[in-house]
Amino acid sequence: MNGNTSGGPDLSRAVGSRLRRFNDTLRNGLEVMRFGGLNRDEEGAPYRVERTRPMYRLRHYFADQVEDGALPRLLLVPPLMVDTSIYDVSQKVSSVRALNRLGVDSWVIDFGAPEHEEGGMERSLTDHVLAVS
Repeated sequence: MNGNTSGGPDLSRAVGSRLRRFNDTLRNGLEVMRFGGLNRDEEGAPYRVERTRPMYRLRHYFADQVEDGALPRLLLVPPLMVDTSIYDVSQKVSSVRALNRLGVDSWVIDFGAPEHEEGGMERSLTDHVLAVS
């Protein structure tokens, strides 16, 4: 035993890891604010709901600009418990707008806010996987 009761290298690594994580989170937040990601006064990208099921709604972005099958399609699936607006935060930082400019036909599966959806708080990962499939 070395007599070191202060935690030594393990404690230093743990503290360093938490500080790095805090720093990364702070930096991400500052980037969102810098690029206007918190400003929702803008109108979101146009979409049409193509399919509605109890578990989800399927959004088709820029549907009026796309001939069926003319462009490569991409289905974006938000992480569990994350709103679909993550893909269309603002006009400056919108994934669906950027994909549209690149010639990609974008679709987003919208599970809705669990607290506002019938049975939403009881959903599981299995429910989400089945909805996507």
